[in-house]
Parts: sequence; structure tokens; C-alpha cells
Amino acid sequence: MTDEWQAKVQKLRQIVTEKGHQAGGGWDHAWQTSLTPWDRGQGPQPALTSSYERDARTKNLLPQSAGGNALVPGCGRGVDVEYLASRGFDKAVGVDLVQGAIDKAHNWLASLPRQPWHDRISFVALDYLSVGQDDESKLDLTAKSLFGSFDLVYDYTFFSALPPALRPKVAASHAKVTKRGGKLFTVVYRLKVDGDGYDGSGPPFKVTPQDYHDVLDAYFDLEFHGKPLEHAPGHEGIEEIMIWKRKEVE
Repeated sequence: MTDEWQAKVQKLRQIVTEKGHQAGGGWDHAWQTSLTPWDRGQGPQPALTSSYERDARTKNLLPQSAGGNALVPGCGRGVDVEYLASRGFDKAVGVDLVQGAIDKAHNWLASLPRQPWHDRISFVALDYLSVGQDDESKLDLTAKSLFGSFDLVYDYTFFSALPPALRPKVAASHAKVTKRGGKLFTVVYRLKVDGDGYDGSGPPFKVTPQDYHDVLDAYFDLEFHGKPLEHAPGHEGIEEIMIWKRKEVE
């Protein structure tokens, strides 16, 4: 990682710590000021594409046939949403807390050569953590429309971008939107590695696979855990994947 990139990460941590994770907080400021070091203008995550296309361990665990719906919480610019739409999902939805991120996603998609699957993509500004709350009367129709709608939910660093105290809300929201028997694909990053010199102060916060088990086991059964066939640059050794199946009953 370059010194410039590391400096942006440190600045992002400072802003999010000062302004918070809620709507109108640090994430809004990050997008308004283009302080988005995770958004490097690259393609979809190699952990996702290799798991879908080339990894014999995982291909059959993920929805492959045409049809179904996919969701990416914390979608940012929407690159992974566009990739999932290209896989044949009837609907690929990206959700982000920040309207500025959604605006960039729309602009980025419009800049691409037009493809047939682009009509199946939508981006929504929404507090995803609110979806899993017990009092559904507080939710608007957009949030309620997500309930039990998705065959695949893809979490790339959404879990680790938020403080540990919010992880139960992340799990509850994942459970609320995933169909019974549907899949949750989590990229475990940034993986805690002893002696790596990273203090764990996020975002991204250090995570272990057990952190995911602690909040997801009530709703999902783990089907696969291992290293992805391919990694994003610089993620070797600090990134794993876990594929979960939504429980039929709890």
C-alpha cells in the first residue's frame, strides 16, 4: 500500500470517529470530499469473481442459474452490483447509507457501455442497519420491500467497516433480507493476524471468523470457509471468505 493511500485511510478513520457512522456523519463527509481509499476505480472484487467463475469449492454453493435477486449492502460505486447483474440475476440492488455514494453509483453505471443487464440494477439510499430492527412500524416501504427478497446477499467489508457494537444489527439485517435457504457471501477482511503491526482501529476494524459466527449462527449455517482463489492487491493473508445458508427455521 502506498503512503498516500495509508494517509487517506488514517484521515478516514479520524473523520468517522469524530462524526460517527450514522446518516449525515463521517461516511457522508467521506463521499463528499472523495475521501474513499477503498474505492480505487478497479473492477469487481477478485474474491467474488473467482468464487463464482473459477473456484470448484464454491461455484456450486452460489446461485448460478438465471433468475433470483442479489443485494450488496454498503455498495459504494456499485461495481460488485453490476457484476452480479451480469451473472443473470433478475434484480441486483445496491444499498448505501450515503446519497452521495448512490449518486456516484448511478453516474458510474451511466458511464459504462450499455449492457442488457443494466436494466436489472437499482441503487437505493437507505440505512441498512434499520432493516433488522424489531419494530417494523418504524420502517418505510422501501425498507420493507427488502424483507426476504434476496437469494444472495454479498457483504464485502460492510461488516468490518462498522464498530463491533453494531455487528448484531448487521446480522439481523442480513437475516431479514435473505430468503430462507438463500446465501450470504461474506468477505472476511481485515483479518486479524498476530504481529502484523495493524492496531485494529477501523474502519476497517480487525475481524476474526469467530466474530461472524458470534452474530450470524442464530440465522445462518456456514457452508464454506477458506481463502479465496484470488485476492485484491494487498489482501493476501488478511482476507478469507465465508458462505452461509439462511436457516429454514430458527
